[in-house]
Amino acid sequence: MYKIESVTNALLTGHFDRYATETKRLMIELLEGTITIPGELGRKGKIDITYKVKKGSPTYLFLKKYSQENNLRKLLCGSWDDLLKVIEDVNIWIPNLRWQHRATKEKYTLGEYQKDGFDAENRVLIDHFNEILHWLFIDQMYEDQIDKLRFIQELNLKICPYCGRQHINVAQVTGRRDSKPPIDHFLPKSLYPFLAISFRNMVPVCTVCNDITNKGDYDPINPTVGLENPYSFDDTHVIFKGDFNIKNEQDENSFNVDIICNPVTLDKGYKEVLKLLPFYQDEKIKMQDMYINFTTNTDSFKEYLKDLGVKQQFLDNVAKMVIGHRLDGKASQRAYYKFHKDLLLQLLEHFKMI
Repeated sequence: MYKIESVTNALLTGHFDRYATETKRLMIELLEGTITIPGELGRKGKIDITYKVKKGSPTYLFLKKYSQENNLRKLLCGSWDDLLKVIEDVNIWIPNLRWQHRATKEKYTLGEYQKDGFDAENRVLIDHFNEILHWLFIDQMYEDQIDKLRFIQELNLKICPYCGRQHINVAQVTGRRDSKPPIDHFLPKSLYPFLAISFRNMVPVCTVCNDITNKGDYDPINPTVGLENPYSFDDTHVIFKGDFNIKNEQDENSFNVDIICNPVTLDKGYKEVLKLLPFYQDEKIKMQDMYINFTTNTDSFKEYLKDLGVKQQFLDNVAKMVIGHRLDGKASQRAYYKFHKDLLLQLLEHFKMI
C-alpha cells in the first residue's frame, strides 16, 4: 500500500477537459426533460417505466448543483475531501443511504417511488436517483467515454496501491488487445454511481485486490472507515511489524510479521477485506532474506566486498545491501517497498543502529 503521488494539475485538467462537456450536456438535458430513460421492473409481469427527472426532486437538485462548472470540476477532479462533501450533499437530499438502492418492482408496488403519470408510450414516469445517475455516470460516461488505458498509463503506476505486492503493468503488442490492470472504484460505483468518473475514485489495481472476494464492492466508509483512499493514504497509519527475536535464522518459520493499524478502524479493511495480513505472513522467506543480509553485513564482509571492487557508496548504503535498492520513496515502482522499508527500520532499531 502507498499514496499515489503522480497526480498533477495537468492530469486533472486533461481529465476535466475530456469529459466535462459531455457530462454537463447529459446533466442539462436530463434536467430539462429532453432525455428520458426507458426501463422495466420485475421479471414476471414486467412493468414498463420511463425514468424522468422531476423538478425539485433529489435527482434534480444534484444535477442542478453539479452541472455548474465549479461544482462539476470538484465532482470530476476534486480532492478526497471534495468527494466526501458531494456525498454529504446527497445524504442530505436522500438520508439513510437510500440513494444507494436500485429500483425494484416490490418497492414500486409498495408506492415508494414517485409516479408522474405516463409518457406517450403509456410507460409509467418515475424519478429515481440511483437509476438515473447510474445511467448517466456509469452507462454513458464510464463505460462508453472514459479512456481507461490512457488513465492508467498517465498515472504510471507499476505496483498495486492497495497491496503493494502485485505488478500492474500495461503490455501492448501490435495486432493484439492491450493487457492492462482493472480500475477499482474506491467507493463502489454500484453504491456511488455519481462518483463513477471522479478522478480520485478511480484506482488502477491488481486483479487479486479487485476480485469480488477481496475489495469487490466493499464500501470503505460505511459504517466505519476500513480503508484509506490511495490518493490520500497516510503511510504512518499502516505499519508492518516484524518479530526479530530469532532462534534459528535458517528456519523461515522462525519469522513472523503483523500489520499495525492506527486508527484501528483500518484493521478490517487491510487485514480482512484485502487479506493483506495472511498474504504478507506468507512472505516469511523475504523477512528471512532481509535478516540474513542485515546480520552478515559485518565490517569484515564489507572489506571483502571492497577488495572485489564494490564501491564504497554502495557499501555505505544499508538499504541496498539488505533489500537491493535504496529507500527513494518509489513505492509505486517497487514491489514490497513499504514492507521492506518498515522492516528495515525495525532491524536498525533492533540492533541499536538508530
